[in-house]
Amino acid sequence: MHETRTRQGLALDEETVDGHVARRSSPRVDALLDGLDPTRPLWDLCCDGGQIGCVAMDRHPGATVVFVDKRPRLVAELAALLERTPRYHGRFRIERADILRMTLPPAPATVVLAGVGTNLILAFLARLQGRRGDRLVCSTSQCPDRFETLATARGLVVLGRVQVRSRHGQQTIWRLAWHDQSPARGALSA
Repeated sequence: MHETRTRQGLALDEETVDGHVARRSSPRVDALLDGLDPTRPLWDLCCDGGQIGCVAMDRHPGATVVFVDKRPRLVAELAALLERTPRYHGRFRIERADILRMTLPPAPATVVLAGVGTNLILAFLARLQGRRGDRLVCSTSQCPDRFETLATARGLVVLGRVQVRSRHGQQTIWRLAWHDQSPARGALSA
């Protein structure tokens, strides 16, 4: 589901779940957030309307999110939306930055990168090489075998690969680690 755009900017696409208001999810967002460790900050890169980070905060009351996008208008609209939503207060930060030039998370984090092309994903992941403890989760929509070949050639290990349907067609959700940090070195799971 998507946020709607109004003259005032973004508006939440919400539903009531178990008696409380929550951001609508989707099979793709569910797969991206599967196994989220809410004690680590979540970095929602190329965040667009912030659906992934907001769903994470709705599901995990202690979760904190750093939203990153380079588009000034989108960042301003997202900031206004989150400020109008009391349940998110004190639990997020928004950065307007290009992910290939942004300051990296200062401590181990869950980094989610979805809705962008394979080349951008791989270029960003190369910036993380050598960092310890990050959880890397991304989504690709085309050529999963090509992505896996390119990722493993760069020293990444696929810890998990899940296929989901989205409104844009088939998506592959990836859980990755650097080869020297993998708990199951060299193992692939389908």
